[in-house]
Amino acid sequence: MVVYANFLFPLYIYPLNNAWNPLFTAATQYPDITFTAIINPSNGPDSSTITNCPNKDFIEALNSLHQFPNIHTLGYVHTANLYNCGSSGSDICPCTAPADEVKRNISMYAAWATARCEGWSTLAPEVYVDGIFIDESPGEDAGACLDYMTDLTTHAKSTLTTKTGGSVFFNAGAATEMAYFDIADVIIILENTQAVYEAIPDIGVRNGNGKYARKSSILIYEAGNDTGLIQRDVETILSVERDGFHSMFYSDRAVDQYSNFPYAWKEIVEQVNVVAQKNKAG
Repeated sequence: MVVYANFLFPLYIYPLNNAWNPLFTAATQYPDITFTAIINPSNGPDSSTITNCPNKDFIEALNSLHQFPNIHTLGYVHTANLYNCGSSGSDICPCTAPADEVKRNISMYAAWATARCEGWSTLAPEVYVDGIFIDESPGEDAGACLDYMTDLTTHAKSTLTTKTGGSVFFNAGAATEMAYFDIADVIIILENTQAVYEAIPDIGVRNGNGKYARKSSILIYEAGNDTGLIQRDVETILSVERDGFHSMFYSDRAVDQYSNFPYAWKEIVEQVNVVAQKNKAG
């Protein structure tokens, strides 16, 4: 599938009462937008189950996601189990969770595809993820986590057998070492407010001055909901004429931005589609 514009959505919304319907509606209305949804049942794949399956609410919702060819899915895992780093003594400590523990979570996601999961009513539901989203990935650490992250990525790609080849995303959320771009398929190089994004003189410095633009993504929240502002940011980030990034998330919510759709969801996806059409036209 050709990707003209990719909206990356940490879909940390419990799938009850048609809660994911705004995504389904957007995917139907805008088939030239690729929506990449990060699935996070329980800070990971939910290791409390004994069936190698998510619960039935997620089974039904995942099956619905996979009816749309322009929606891809990533399973959430994270690398930290210590949060006492940095000068404040309260920062995330990347790569402190045992690698085998993270790989077990990746394997649980991979097992969904063959576990014959049963939903509430759907016969033979499609339950799988296309790739893995590794949260709490390292930033500028002089390559201290290279072996660790390589191990996780190799495991994910060898374990997941999907149409998309098992893409692996690193969420550094900030500047990272260029060497990590040679391991990951995509790296989130900013996860912050629009004000912080605008204060960065040149975000391209974080991806080798454009060298890794197509392997970069950013997550922006607490953004303005003015149409002109949305249009400016979406075009700047996703337009191929401007060394467009692989993907982006954009929300006008200041809090709970991943557990709710943006207030201006319809306007945001409309502007993403405008860029998708420009990219498609070449």
